[in-house]
Amino acid sequence: MTGYALVENGEVVSTMDSLPEKFNNISGFNKLSPAEIKSHGFYPYSYVAPSYDGFTQQLGNFSFTIGSNSVTGTREVIALSADDMAAQKASAAANALSLLNKISYDTDWIHLSDNGLSADELANYVALRTSINTAKGLLSGMTGVALQNLIFDLRSNSEDTNARLLVFSSSLIALKAIIDAIGA
Repeated sequence: MTGYALVENGEVVSTMDSLPEKFNNISGFNKLSPAEIKSHGFYPYSYVAPSYDGFTQQLGNFSFTIGSNSVTGTREVIALSADDMAAQKASAAANALSLLNKISYDTDWIHLSDNGLSADELANYVALRTSINTAKGLLSGMTGVALQNLIFDLRSNSEDTNARLLVFSSSLIALKAIIDAIGA
């Protein structure tokens, strides 16, 4: 259960995380028995998230199923038009390019002669930047799922710049896997 739904005249009028402490001049409403709470139109409520592909579908209106003892909510899934899918892809590609550029910017310091990196570390950074440049070149041909994977990987590896820089090899492996998956 994720909360409660208030049902009036056979329709869900609102959902909430918890019962109110006061309702219709009843103090301690949230402490009433389940039968008393139900008599005032409050039912345990749960939300079931539909599965959908964010590049080809979008979530629409809420719908509710009112049972004898509970309410279940979900949302309709609507297919996107070709124009909307093209706009989604363009937006995702721009987002991925922005994240790739941020990683490139964050690693620009490796070109300095006093960067303090060992030869192996420097080679790994150069490989990472080569992979980033390859990914940039492939963005236009990526499918929605490949873009989603690239964005997720880049976001998960860009949360903490210092931590990301210390684990650059895992970023390189993840980027290489994505590049390999979309067929360089």
